Amino acid sequence: YVLECNEGEWTDRDLYCCRKCPEWTNPEPEKYQVFPYQTELDPPYGKHKTVDHGTRRKVQCNPKRHKDGVKKNHRAGYWSQQDVLYGGVLALDLNTTSEKYEVLQCRDGEFDTMTLDCQ
Repeated sequence: YVLECNEGEWTDRDLYCCRKCPEWTNPEPEKYQVFPYQTELDPPYGKHKTVDHGTRRKVQCNPKRHKDGVKKNHRAGYWSQQDVLYGGVLALDLNTTSEKYEVLQCRDGEFDTMTLDCQ
């Protein structure tokens, strides 16, 4: 960021300092998968102890994990019956896994609260 003095006045003084977040912790690795939201913009998951303000994590149910060997509907892994998340946005990944996911973002030292419920 560059500040310039223009005729005795500082220009562009809209600096905001934000805290880094500890890397988001997967509460139940057998139920949830975590990825960078956009691989070209967000750092790899789990590579750093802290991440910058604005870092996003894509959290989705783990469809590959077998739970007691019993299928639920068409699958044996975890899935979400939610159609809407409280306070967050539920999306459907049509490009790769066809799984519902939630995006969590680091905001001034804390990640958003996850509301996705995988069963």
